[in-house]
Amino acid sequence: MGSYSEFEALHKDQLVTSGVPQTLWKKLHDKLTGECFDIGSKVSLAENPDSDSAFPYRLVLTADCLKKEEDVFLIDHAWTTSLEDGVKQLESVPGLLDRVESITKTDNTKPTPLEESDDEEFDHGDVELVMSQADVSKQRANELLREHNGEVIEAILNANKQEEEENDTMAGIKKQILGQMEGDSSEDRSSWHTERYSCEQSDQEQTINVIVPMGQKPSAKDAMCTIEPTKLRLEVFGKEIIDDDLCGRVKPDDSLWTIEGQEIRITLTKASDEQWSGLTRNEVRVDPKAKKRRAEAAFSKLWRQLQAYEFARGTRENAIVRAVAWYLMDEVGSAISHGDSQNCICVPFLYVRSGGPIVPFSIVWPCADINEGDVLTRDFCPRWMSNPSIRSAYLYAINPHNPTNYIASYNKLEERLSIVAKELKDTAAPPAKSDVFVPQEAPSVYINTPSVRSDSWLKESQFYLSDKPEKADVVFQNRHDSSIAITSGLSNVHPLSTGPFSSPAAFVSFINTSVGSHPWINTQFHLPTQLPEFIGSSLLNHHSYWHVTDGTDSQIGTEKPGILTSDPSCVIRHLDIGYTIAKQYIPSALHHVEQYLIEYIVLVDQAGSLWLFNEKWASYWRTPLENGKPSHYNVIPQKMEMPLEQIYTQVKSESKDMICNAHKSILFIIKSVFAIALESVKGRSADKKFGLFKVDIGLKNASISPDGASGHPQPFLDNITSIDGQKLPDFGSLMSSVIDVLTRNDAQVTSKWTQIF
Repeated sequence: MGSYSEFEALHKDQLVTSGVPQTLWKKLHDKLTGECFDIGSKVSLAENPDSDSAFPYRLVLTADCLKKEEDVFLIDHAWTTSLEDGVKQLESVPGLLDRVESITKTDNTKPTPLEESDDEEFDHGDVELVMSQADVSKQRANELLREHNGEVIEAILNANKQEEEENDTMAGIKKQILGQMEGDSSEDRSSWHTERYSCEQSDQEQTINVIVPMGQKPSAKDAMCTIEPTKLRLEVFGKEIIDDDLCGRVKPDDSLWTIEGQEIRITLTKASDEQWSGLTRNEVRVDPKAKKRRAEAAFSKLWRQLQAYEFARGTRENAIVRAVAWYLMDEVGSAISHGDSQNCICVPFLYVRSGGPIVPFSIVWPCADINEGDVLTRDFCPRWMSNPSIRSAYLYAINPHNPTNYIASYNKLEERLSIVAKELKDTAAPPAKSDVFVPQEAPSVYINTPSVRSDSWLKESQFYLSDKPEKADVVFQNRHDSSIAITSGLSNVHPLSTGPFSSPAAFVSFINTSVGSHPWINTQFHLPTQLPEFIGSSLLNHHSYWHVTDGTDSQIGTEKPGILTSDPSCVIRHLDIGYTIAKQYIPSALHHVEQYLIEYIVLVDQAGSLWLFNEKWASYWRTPLENGKPSHYNVIPQKMEMPLEQIYTQVKSESKDMICNAHKSILFIIKSVFAIALESVKGRSADKKFGLFKVDIGLKNASISPDGASGHPQPFLDNITSIDGQKLPDFGSLMSSVIDVLTRNDAQVTSKWTQIF
């Protein structure tokens, strides 16, 4: 048990950041070291009288009074998981799904349809919305609304799930038929599942293999397995998993059990060749597909109550990466209701035990006086969220409401974007030329983060690396570093670098205010300011997947991993941990699994001319698939890069033709957007300024291209990012060739760059 001084030293930063009043620090220490969960002496659980609420229970104060900042209480976590493992754990960890459904009061049975009545029992707008979005008849739309108690979103989503299940069933039948035609030997092996384990037996090996998932890795002292000729016992973490008579006899000396990761594996050797009807006499089998649907349904509703915290963890490569833990508080913590005027504060707290593991809790303290009979409330919205319309939209993930209002918000955005959109022509007037800077001798270059390779490139090109920016002819600097004063040379801090292309959020704002809606721009939203519009778009495009990012400057290299999900509530809740940009995920025409973006390097020189680097690269990441489509919740690894030529040989044989056919349309997109962007910063000084930018272009299967061409994949603009000296890309001789353009070294420019205007 550590002293208070040790506790304060280890946790002070966390206590201050979480806003825990200093008067409660000592009391919190005492409760943590004594494992004192005493909130039950002050409150009681009560059923929520609001049947439409997402929360089945409320927490009511039973004590006389709880004064502001008078006490602090510990809340245990019922479950901690990650986005990519949540559904799998609900499927496999014994008893977990049952407890989660108990906490959230999720009904795991098929809803009983309401009594038949006429078609006017539901709002006409709701019926029309289900008809259009689920592509069903009016009669079927009413049936879906009855089955889901009038909840429009549930009706639409479940209509799609039923269609997917029918397709999966047909695919299963087809696979079975093909297996029989090919002499499939699956008859020699049988498998089945129960709530707590899965089994497989083989005629050839005369064994039964049992897999027991635990959700966390047990040690040898945490598990105890006893194998007898006719009985099997398994206890893990003090909980009984299996204790029953076997369906046949086994040879204990030839049987074994092991711990492999988060699973316990038991191999039983049968005493005879007979086929067993099951593992134990009293086991109850479950349909794994049905349980998966049940787990997915439970996880989708958990976004109402899941909370998150970030932490740093090491990798096998000794790197430190950012990770996110999603957690569900126990029955008491999950019963704290939302209130705009909260009377208590609830935050996660990572308790670092002296010489022991880190243990996560939640802590609660009153931020106002609470009287007997009052319901405990906390503000579910993030602290920074104050705009009423954004707060209301955020709470849509907690308790879906007023879908037609959000669709109206999106439609209004589309109307505004249509007004902003201009008739763009495939021409752009060349800008007025300013004086061109040509040094008298080999130019000197300053890079605020030089590397060995950049140094060698510059020396090979007869340039030299300056150690001070004020002495350099050309400066590649971090545009956020205002400490560098340029006296006479050229600087890469162009108005476009600090304006429309300075960040993903600035890019989205630029599209909304200056470019407008076009079929060649990917749909994307800045969630902190466009949450209602995002919800409306997700309702109208309910089949869509969304790629969610943190919106930071990807050149810095500290961005969080991307999220790919079809669940809009999941997108909304990622605002809690700093994700700010949601882009519609568009499957690539180049590959059915990996998502490819073609990277174009564009230079705006000091005269305002636009140049396209002839060497192109591609970025890509692998999309996790289930049954030929992405799963509902995915963490996308960081993008990889390769020269574009490798796609031609490694990815798809016709990819080169696809990209060549789209080249004219791609040039149209780049020229048009940069012409508009330069016009938008016309009033800002660009004297002795140039800009280097990475333009991400995707290809999607479509019949009409931006320039009107048909029959080829359609290019679309995904993002434009400013490139600065903090992380210049590894494009071989890019830096030296940029300097060739800036100093008008025509012999080198013509072979490496194409002037657009």
